[in-house]
Amino acid sequence: MEDNTSVFRQTYELTRTIAIMGKDLAEDAKMGLLGWEIDALNFSINNGQLGPISQQTTWDGKVIHAYPSFEKFGEEGFEYLYSRADVSTNDYLKARYFILLWSAPGKYRNEETAKLAIDSLLRLLDKKVKLVPVDDSEQKFEQLALFECAVKISSKIRTYRIDELKTVANHWLFTPGLVEDFFSLSVIETILDYPKVWKVAELEKLSVPLESIMGNCIAKPDSFTAERVFQAGERLASKLQQDVKFWHNKLGEAYEAFAEHRLDDESRMIPLSSLGRALASYQAAKNEEKVSEIGVRFQRLKDELQLAEISVPLPSEPLLALIRHEEARAKKLLERSSFEIFEYLASAPEMFPPIKAMREGIEKKGLDFLDFATKLNFDINTNVKIEEGGNGSSKLDDLQLEYKLHLRFALMPFLTTVIEQGILNGKVNANTLVKWLAEKTWLGQVLEEPNAGAPVRQYNWLGLLAPALLEFFVQKEASLKSKNAFTNYVLCIDSITPKFEGILRDFAKRADINTLTTRNGQVREMYIEDILCSPKIGAFFHENDLAFFKYLFTASGVNLRNNVAHSYFRFQNYSEGYMILLILAVLRFGRYKLQARK
Repeated sequence: MEDNTSVFRQTYELTRTIAIMGKDLAEDAKMGLLGWEIDALNFSINNGQLGPISQQTTWDGKVIHAYPSFEKFGEEGFEYLYSRADVSTNDYLKARYFILLWSAPGKYRNEETAKLAIDSLLRLLDKKVKLVPVDDSEQKFEQLALFECAVKISSKIRTYRIDELKTVANHWLFTPGLVEDFFSLSVIETILDYPKVWKVAELEKLSVPLESIMGNCIAKPDSFTAERVFQAGERLASKLQQDVKFWHNKLGEAYEAFAEHRLDDESRMIPLSSLGRALASYQAAKNEEKVSEIGVRFQRLKDELQLAEISVPLPSEPLLALIRHEEARAKKLLERSSFEIFEYLASAPEMFPPIKAMREGIEKKGLDFLDFATKLNFDINTNVKIEEGGNGSSKLDDLQLEYKLHLRFALMPFLTTVIEQGILNGKVNANTLVKWLAEKTWLGQVLEEPNAGAPVRQYNWLGLLAPALLEFFVQKEASLKSKNAFTNYVLCIDSITPKFEGILRDFAKRADINTLTTRNGQVREMYIEDILCSPKIGAFFHENDLAFFKYLFTASGVNLRNNVAHSYFRFQNYSEGYMILLILAVLRFGRYKLQARK
């Protein structure tokens, strides 16, 4: 080990050799010592600290097993490692031993041990830091690891030998052509992790190499490294109390260059996503000229978007059986009176899938590839939303898909049968529905509100909802009774969709839930997404009803309010299915008790 260890970060070859040799010493007392050696060498080194190479955690992140771990050594093991560090002539080993001892709990976590670790690390750096570039990429990572460890430990013990570490950093950063951009960037990131160690005047000098690295990223182009440079530049500007707009502009340039570079992508997804990121960066920089320019380019490129369609066939027999079951259930319901039908639709707990159980089921599936991939989601207007991997978006997509399938193959066949057969037998129509809403829900109540000093104003919501409900039933009845009828649900969907936001806001205000926010210093009303996601509003609704409202009206589902309000819908998007779901939303919402103003 003393003669052949020449690696600081990874020692797998060495530990494997020790393990093979140890098989012949199974009965020997020294095998325990070899075990400690193997464990000490198997700790990974990342961002200047030791960690296990593998670990198991519970669903909530609690570590239940890790290898290697400090617990395996005990007092005797740490005594042994200290004796080895004391007599070893190999600085790779000495550095590892002392770092491990300083990192572990116990008497060796003291300033003396930390200094001995830094001494070993600096001796290794003195050997490695040359006035010529290092061609071996592994050696580059070795140097970075040595530097990170030394700076981290020094920062904890009154910056022991920090001036020598600053000399090493300056040598790397300011010797032209010595190291590559990724190396310089890693050094700068380490420095920024310890702003109390580097003085303001020293930090100011980092702008030069950082701007040079960003320039190279734009020229290559390399948007991935540019993102790291931007993060470092943003941190540096913040520490120096400088305007970060410069770095937002530079990142926008990098994305813009990468979009131009990837115009070979015939689908246009990659350049479109890069232009979207560039647009966001220029907006953050308040660069109105570039925002306007990139916005036009983004729109033109969006028109060239080519999305391939992949069909995943679902098993027909189970789905047909489910649909037939729901149709039969609807016909059974239609044996009741009009008011009983509406009461069931408004209050039956089995109307929607249990959202809590659905979430638990998806959580049990564990992780898949999409949990780590960056995804591009396109809305109805092909606006792109970029979701970075590791944020749980894949599980949200799974939940939305499962919910959508339930509504399509279970709820919609049931509701459609109730509406169609109910119209034909005279139990479900505009008159019976409006009458039930007027008599059984708060939507038909006469309400009062202040009127800016004028007499109190009276109103009710049903007067605003009734025209849309009447229009729907006129259209639907015509389609059922005439084969050549032309149905048009634009007016009723356009009318009732924004009314739901007003109904929700009114309900929230009367429950003393804040519905105001600010934007650019101006007070305004919250959008429907903000109100529905308010923790306080959730206390008034059953979780399954709230999940349905979110699915229907917000970006977590079909986003009906946004698509209608911003005219993203074309004529063919105005389906009767949306109007049926809107009617159900009104029924479900109306059954809740309106809170009296305090």
